[in-house]
Amino acid sequence: MQDVDHIIIIIISANSSSGTYISVMHNLDF
Repeated sequence: MQDVDHIIIIIISANSSSGTYISVMHNLDF
């Protein structure tokens, strides 16, 4: 299910400039 959550984060980051920071932090969590 982590893959699905990761895809959702990518979609959010694509729609929000601040989402990029969230995406990076999410990647570090793995």
